[in-house]
Amino acid sequence: MTLDECLRTEAVQRLQNAEMDVAFFRSSLSEPKQLVTHSLLVEPMLVALPSEHVLALRGGALSLKALADETFIVYARQLGSTFYDATIAACLKAGFSPRLGQEAPRITSALSLVAAGFGISIVPASMQRMNMDGVSYCPLKGAPHANAELTLASRRSEPSVVVRNFLSLTRRAAKDFEQPNRSHS
Repeated sequence: MTLDECLRTEAVQRLQNAEMDVAFFRSSLSEPKQLVTHSLLVEPMLVALPSEHVLALRGGALSLKALADETFIVYARQLGSTFYDATIAACLKAGFSPRLGQEAPRITSALSLVAAGFGISIVPASMQRMNMDGVSYCPLKGAPHANAELTLASRRSEPSVVVRNFLSLTRRAAKDFEQPNRSHS
C-alpha cells in the first residue's frame, strides 16, 4: 500500500484514470458515474485558536457567536472546499459574516497559520489529536455549527479483490469507530 496526499480534483481524476484505487475525502462527493462513495463518519467541528488567545486561556466550549470579531483562516475556495462553505454558512446562521484572513490549501497549513497568530480556524474534532505548539482547541457549543464528513471513494466496478477487501474492512472499521461515539451522545 502506498499513501499519497493530493487535492480533491486531482484525487477524482486519478481514481477515474485508475492511477489510484481508493481515496478518502473530507466531504461528500458528487460522484462521477464510474465512482462510488461511502460516507464513513461525521464528526463535529471545533475551533483552533492560538494558545495565548484570551478565549483559549479561558478554556471550555465556545459559541460560534463568541468568535464574531475574530479573523478566520479558511480553506481555499478555489479548491472546492466544503469546509469553507460550512464555516461561512455556520457563521451566517450565528448572525455574523466572518472576517476572512489567509486561505490555506490544507488543514495542517491552516493550523500553522493559527500557531503563528494569524487567526483562528474551524477544524474537524479529530485534528485535536495533532499536537502543534502554539495551537489550542476548543469545542463549539450550541447551534449552529458545522460537521465534517469523511468519505471513501473507489471505482464502481473494481476488479481487484484486494481493493474490494480494503473497502469492506474500512467501512466496517468506520462503523465500529462510530458506535462508542453514539452511545455517549
